[in-house]
Amino acid sequence: MIADRAGNTRNRARSISLSNTLKSVRDSVNRFDPNDVYRFKLNTSSNVTLALKDLKADANMALLDAAGKVLKRSARQGTRPESIQQTLDPGTYFIRVFPRNNKVSTSYRLTTKAIDSNPTAVAAAAKPFNIQFDYRFDNGWFTPERKAALNAAANIWENIILDEFPDTPIGTRTPSISNPLTGEVLAEFVTDKVIDDVMIFVGARPLSSGTLALGGPSGDPPNQPRYTGSKFQPWLGSIAFNTNTNWFFDSTPDTATDIPASSFDFIFTAVHEMGHVLGFLNGPSGVNAFTNQTVGNSFSGANAIALNGGQPIPLEASGSSHTLAGYQFGTSGETLMSPRATPGTRKLPTVLDLAILNDLGYTVDYSKAAQNAPISTLQPPVDPRFARLRIAGLRSAAPATTAQCGCASCLMSSSNRAPASKPRSQRSPLSTVFQAASRG
Repeated sequence: MIADRAGNTRNRARSISLSNTLKSVRDSVNRFDPNDVYRFKLNTSSNVTLALKDLKADANMALLDAAGKVLKRSARQGTRPESIQQTLDPGTYFIRVFPRNNKVSTSYRLTTKAIDSNPTAVAAAAKPFNIQFDYRFDNGWFTPERKAALNAAANIWENIILDEFPDTPIGTRTPSISNPLTGEVLAEFVTDKVIDDVMIFVGARPLSSGTLALGGPSGDPPNQPRYTGSKFQPWLGSIAFNTNTNWFFDSTPDTATDIPASSFDFIFTAVHEMGHVLGFLNGPSGVNAFTNQTVGNSFSGANAIALNGGQPIPLEASGSSHTLAGYQFGTSGETLMSPRATPGTRKLPTVLDLAILNDLGYTVDYSKAAQNAPISTLQPPVDPRFARLRIAGLRSAAPATTAQCGCASCLMSSSNRAPASKPRSQRSPLSTVFQAASRG
């Protein structure tokens, strides 16, 4: 018997991706499970072909638009294959598979294919900024599915950043590289391939209780203006993910409505940690371009002030690499670089995150800024200097529903104090973490 993996309504539909190669899924319908619903999204106008095969009894198929309106139906009698062909505009669509009546029980194979209906269209301009991943420290944890989610996270930053860093040539010696698999700091790494903008070493290992991930720029080249100057341009970084976390690896990264309420979104966590690699790093081991624009527990870069109503952006604490938890200005929504996360949700870079990145020397496309929801389950300590900026959507609740990102110079959780700061030369380049608490 085939396990039921498809949802029974549009809200619970199973997400599938269509491409120009034939794909198939197998499932079954019966009187106890009379509807199997699939959701797919098209980014371009496409000629879509659907087929329902390998039927043991009479079952039908329908193509629906985003509102649930039937666009086309196939209802042949008996076990003959059902088929639908339709040219569709970009958008979200649904496929419904259902038995002819409540006495029918059958397994099936649904095949799908989508071909661009305008193949001569000019491809979008190549993105100038590139984030590469290096898996030499991975022990097999990164499956193709997990690599795809990581690439989707990188794509978010690549669409925002408009810079083109100088290529880092083969043979470049870089000291103090963190191994994400073990946490060890390697004395030196010599590049064995050209780095186009930024390369991030990734790996996974069991981290301390509640920690989701740990990441930051890797390398501490002396007298290197790309690392020490007012424009931060790293060429190496490292991120370690916790193998004990209940992750959700989204196969449909353009939507965030299917994240299970009990799981932490891998894409959100990866985007956040890449933010630290790109320069959101304060404190004794921080990035000069960031620390030189902080005053106490606020970030006072010119772009940040301009887009925050004329005021600096509050940080979680003095020396923190994170914006104040729950903070937003106007309708920006809570920032990506807040230290906290909630299961079942996704945050992406807001206009305030991009303003800080802009102040670090990056050229950014503000039109790509996300509008996250304000956090409504936490009551962080609010600096009275910023009380009049209307910290939005804050409520008190049990902290066990959240994850928290911290660094060595700020509070990691309400119950754990941060370790004392160390000089840059004694600290791992991986200086930020996401810390999670299990649901109560």
